[in-house]
Amino acid sequence: MAIGSSRWRDALDQRLRAVGQDIVITRQTGPSTSQSVTCRAFVRTLLPQEDPRGLVPAQISGPLAQPDMRVVISGTELDEASWPLTDGYPLPIRSDKVTVAGKDRTIQLITPIFVADALARIDLTVRG
Repeated sequence: MAIGSSRWRDALDQRLRAVGQDIVITRQTGPSTSQSVTCRAFVRTLLPQEDPRGLVPAQISGPLAQPDMRVVISGTELDEASWPLTDGYPLPIRSDKVTVAGKDRTIQLITPIFVADALARIDLTVRG
């Protein structure tokens, strides 16, 4: 199903074109085949969470894990690329890869945001 137009998504598309960055979402479609689409996105590193003991990362010795990133996209590029549907919408799935600044990352969480029953944006949490 095409996601159609909404003023919220159109506004997001305009903002992404102005200040977003290119990312690539890739889905493995077979043993040696894949489908990729370039999307404009807002990308930011999530702040490290405090340690359960109440320590911040600077107080912990040893290597720290790579922080997660929040990636905000519109569904426009996915829809235009005839991306496979998930729950009736062109959404990424956890097995898809996201390439940000040349580095492959794994999707941890997909959160579609709907406004007035229209898909307005897609929030991804990625790791790696």
